[in-house]
Amino acid sequence: MNLANDQIEEMTARKNDLEFQLSLTKDIMEKNEILPFPFHRSVILLVKAKRYQEALNICEYFEEWCSRAQAGFKGHTAKLWRSPKLEDLITRIPIIRQKLVI
Repeated sequence: MNLANDQIEEMTARKNDLEFQLSLTKDIMEKNEILPFPFHRSVILLVKAKRYQEALNICEYFEEWCSRAQAGFKGHTAKLWRSPKLEDLITRIPIIRQKLVI
């Protein structure tokens, strides 16, 4: 996904705006794509807002996306699924699931 500089600046300037980050994430998910920053920020902000199911949905989407990307990897693209921000989302899955049970 290619973003213009002004889009990147707005995304980072509004890093604490849950609804903005979530709308970016949902738009990207609808395109079956991935972008580390808004995904990671959305999950962090959703957990802070105790909106655990939505956070879990994003983490699970990412986990599935990574599995497909890794399985189809032919060595011609970046290994986006190895992004530290996105790998962090996978480690959050059991923690968020536990919060849903409590």
